[in-house]
Amino acid sequence: MMDMIGQSKKELRNYVLALRKSLNPEKVQADSRKIFDRLCSMEEFYTSRIIMSYVSFGNEVNTLHFIERCLSMGKRICVPLITTSSDGKKSMIASEIFSMEDDLAPGTMGILEPAEGKVRELEPGLIDLVIVPGIVFSIDRYRIGYGGGYYDRFLPLLRKDCLKAGVAFELQIRDRVPVESHDFPVDVVITEDRII
Repeated sequence: MMDMIGQSKKELRNYVLALRKSLNPEKVQADSRKIFDRLCSMEEFYTSRIIMSYVSFGNEVNTLHFIERCLSMGKRICVPLITTSSDGKKSMIASEIFSMEDDLAPGTMGILEPAEGKVRELEPGLIDLVIVPGIVFSIDRYRIGYGGGYYDRFLPLLRKDCLKAGVAFELQIRDRVPVESHDFPVDVVITEDRII
């Protein structure tokens, strides 16, 4: 059964990735701004002091303007960083940044991440709002990511009142996605058209 779920997740992931890849850059930028304008109008955004956001690449919902906006408002920002422990286990931590220019450098696959010497780990329990990436989201707010399981392991470490907000384009929304026992839903999904 799990193999079937894994296979159907993979097929859905590949299909929606191809759709997202076909979006033109102008639409990605315009719809990303709509998504974050919608998010920034929410009460939870205004009251958040510490925000975690992924650093976008490719045709993901663009977070770069949002991160700059938060920093200019005096909010504390942290970004994800994949670390490897001495026993070889990989996990995701939140690392605070003070400036995108000074603190981020290209890492795995050219994705911007905290530069060497700029890692400032924050306890997950301090975070008020997390911007969660995904390839596919369902109406009941489950997600399919890139398959590493980092967010599924990280999100349960957050406070119950920390808002976990998925951001996606409408073409990434499906009625349902295959769900496994370790999958962790987000609290809201924000698209260019609506809040789910």
